[in-house]
Formats: sequence, C-alpha cells, structure tokens
Amino acid sequence: MQPLRGFRDITAPDTLLWRYIEQILIDLSCQYGYDEVRLPLLEDLSLFQRSVGEHTDIVGKEMYQFNDANEQAIALRPEGTAGAVRAMINNGICSRLVAKWWYLGPMFRRERPQKGRYRQFTQFGIEYFGISDIASDIELLNLSYLALRKLKLEQHVSLSINYLPGKENKSAYTKKLVNYLEGHIDLLDDDSKNRIQTNPLRIFDSKDASTQAVLKNAPPLSGALTEEELAIISYLKTQLNELGIKFTWDEGLVRGLDYYQGVVFEWTTDHLGAQGTVCGGGRYDRLSEILGAKPWPATGLSFGIDRLVLLMNELGITPPTAERAMVIAPSNLSTRAQNIQSQLIQHFEQTFMLCHQFSSTKKSIQRAQKQSIRFVVILDESGQHLTIKDLISNQSTEISTNDIDKLPTKLHDCFDPKGVSDE
Repeated sequence: MQPLRGFRDITAPDTLLWRYIEQILIDLSCQYGYDEVRLPLLEDLSLFQRSVGEHTDIVGKEMYQFNDANEQAIALRPEGTAGAVRAMINNGICSRLVAKWWYLGPMFRRERPQKGRYRQFTQFGIEYFGISDIASDIELLNLSYLALRKLKLEQHVSLSINYLPGKENKSAYTKKLVNYLEGHIDLLDDDSKNRIQTNPLRIFDSKDASTQAVLKNAPPLSGALTEEELAIISYLKTQLNELGIKFTWDEGLVRGLDYYQGVVFEWTTDHLGAQGTVCGGGRYDRLSEILGAKPWPATGLSFGIDRLVLLMNELGITPPTAERAMVIAPSNLSTRAQNIQSQLIQHFEQTFMLCHQFSSTKKSIQRAQKQSIRFVVILDESGQHLTIKDLISNQSTEISTNDIDKLPTKLHDCFDPKGVSDE
C-alpha cells in the first residue's frame, strides 16, 4: 500500500540529514534567546480565514478542512504563524514586553505535488513578539543568513527584500494598482484576472510572461511609503551592508499571506526550479489585533526543511557524520555483549552497534566495513577482554573489560602509545 498522494516516508540515511539541519536551526535559535513552543496540528478553521486571508490561495484552495463529529469547522494547519499568535493570546503571553519562540513540525496544504512541494511538509519557524523596531527584523535576517552559512548554502541562495506599506497606504496603493491593471485586463493570465478583485497584490507573484510585462509599468509600491518608512528602509540597507549580507531590493515581492506589512523577505535558490524558496518571512504587527487582542508588534520567518534537504542533496553537501563503531561478540555471550555495549555507549557517548558473530570474527569485520563502520570492539570467548581495532589504520589495542572507564573518551585516542590510564 502506498502513502497518500503528496505524502511520503522519510527513512535513513535521509533522516540523518534532516536531523542535522533541524539541530543547526534549533541550536542557533536557542543561542539567540528563542524558546521552543509546541503547537497543535488542528485549529479552528476561522483562525486561518481571519489571519491568512479568505482570498488567499492557502485558504481558498489548499487547506485541509472538515467538520468534526460536533460539526465544528477545523483545519490542518497550513502554516505556523497564525497558531503561534493564537497561542500567545490564549496563554496571556502578550502581557509580556517581549517573547521569542521557535517551533518545528509538519504543515499541510493540498497543492499539486511536485519536486519541492508536498502536501505534508516540514517548517522550522521563528516568531519575535513585542519589538516594533527594525532591529528585530535585522536580527531575523542575520539569523537566517548565519543558519544558511552553517549549512554551507550561503553561496547557493540569494536574499530578496521588500517593504509593504501600512494598512491605509496599502489600501490606497491597491486601488491605484487595480485601476492600472483593469486597463490591461486582456493581457493578464486567468489567475491574475481572478485576483484583481480579491487579492490584487498577489498578481506580482504571477510567472506569466505577459502579466509580468504589464507589471513592469505598474505604479511603484515605493510610491505608497511614508517618509518614516523610507527612512527605515535606508537604515535597514545600511545595517545589512555592515553585516555583509548581500541582498536585492524587489518591489514585486509581496509574500502570499494577508497579514504581512513592513519588511518582507525570501531566501531563494536557482537549483530547485520553480520551488526555489527555502526561507521566507516578514513583519505582521496587526495580526494579534485581527485575532481580537491588543496590537502587538511581531516579525517572523520559516525555513522549509524539505527544500533545504533537497538543495543540500542537489549540491552534494553532506553533514559531518559521527564515526560509528560495532561491538562483535560470540553468539553465546549475548547478555554480556549488551552489557559491554551499554558501557561503551556511556563512556564514549557515541553509536555502538551490536553484531553477534557470523561464522567468524573476520566475516563480522567485513560486515562492519560494508556499513562504513571504522571501529570495531571485539569481545573474546572468555567475555573478559576487548580488542579495539581501527579498520582504516589497522591499529588495535587490547584491554580488560574492567578497564573501559580508564579509556580516553575518543576512540581515536585509544591507540596512543601511552595506552590505558594507570589510574
């Protein structure tokens, strides 16, 4: 039986890369002072209708939504920010001056599956609540850059930034844009024609060549910005240059969710075709108010883990792997071997697989080599002595099973001429 269309199993060795990426993002976020939050997969449908926007593709076409046994309309979460803000309100976090959260988990959208686009996908999200200053946006941009650099991807991605005007000016600009587009309606693709009255800014996302040609002469979004907003943009550009973060200013970048205003950004790559966005985010100061709470400034981002995995595989970037070891033991010493395995794992704090001997120790070692295992620890027939062997250098050392705690804490160091500690 196959998994549902757009869903998939992820197994080793791919899971090793997933865990490596996730751990880098978790560690970096914690170093920046973000705390973990764990959010439900299911939410009230109205949460996403109010926050993401009823006329967005996510709500209008892509959400998994249904009525439960009590006829309550619920949805599988299509993104994380709305749920994070709901949790912030529900738990009284908005009474604090500042809150910084990270979360990791699956999201769901009923899109047409293709490379880099799945109906269940994994996002790592960061939300920074309580700071209206552009410094919070700069922190997220810098954090995302450092994460991509740690993953050795900084040379394979590019950063695009834009600034969306506040509510009143955004509304005035939207009317001006609609008037312009209606004068060129015959040149727009069908999706863009449908969006004119529902979500006109999303027309900037169109990949249609004719539509893009029309947009080149559209009223510039920067014309709707206030002097204060232009000053913020100038400061942002200066700070990014000082941080050494290269970027492109893209007035056509609007993101696909209604709650954004202020700074928006995307990290994209040319290596994954149409699904090239690996990280995106922006400011959403009004979202808490939309959901019925007091206004609370906020900005956030999310990494697409699936696409980071695809990109690293495409580029041949592999995580550093811990050198695994194998315990080889006579089959009649199973319990003794498991005891030795536990001691070794605790002492060295690394992986020790257990291999009960095949027909000979030699064949067991051959099996270890086929699994790219470098070190083997061989328990003798008496169950009292161990031989630690490096299968690459062919060095070996012998010790009593009582002396495991006297070994160095790195397998490489077990072959030092000084041998086991005399203490």
